[in-house]
Amino acid sequence: MNTINYKHLGMYLLVGIISGGLCAGITTWGLLPTIVNDHIPAGVLAVAIVVAVRYISVIQFRSGWLSALILTMACLIGWYLAIEFGFRYYTTQIYNPVSDWYLVVSGTIGGASVAIGFTLTWNLSRPRFAIAVITMAGMLGGILLFILALIEYMETLGLFVVWQSILLLGISISAQIESAKSSVE
Repeated sequence: MNTINYKHLGMYLLVGIISGGLCAGITTWGLLPTIVNDHIPAGVLAVAIVVAVRYISVIQFRSGWLSALILTMACLIGWYLAIEFGFRYYTTQIYNPVSDWYLVVSGTIGGASVAIGFTLTWNLSRPRFAIAVITMAGMLGGILLFILALIEYMETLGLFVVWQSILLLGISISAQIESAKSSVE
């Protein structure tokens, strides 16, 4: 029987918090030009995922550093689609509190994109399971953001830290199940 490695869950959670804090700092303080600033969070997330999976779970890339580039592209695409959907939907219904459901859909879009990039980056024995878990983690992060938005004003720090932490927990669960499966074989 496999047990969950809570130390790894905690380390992934910490990576998610650090990654979210960096993304919030970069976008809030405008450290870089706007054209670059809009896409840096996706790159920071990709680096956080690579570091966590390679050095915490010790899972090797499918095909060298090209895999990291694939994950980065998947994060960029997911980031773009989630922002485009969220921004367009939010601007059409800005005064309706129900419109905050865009956070759930945007979180799911981002989670699905990261999940696809994750399965393309690492050679997994159960890619459909990983996609399902990571996409559900993205959705759960969006649901938590929706709840936070109902309670109070959504700040950039909360947006990044909450969603990325939940997403990295989903990745941790997928990586642990993958590691347990490969160690049994």
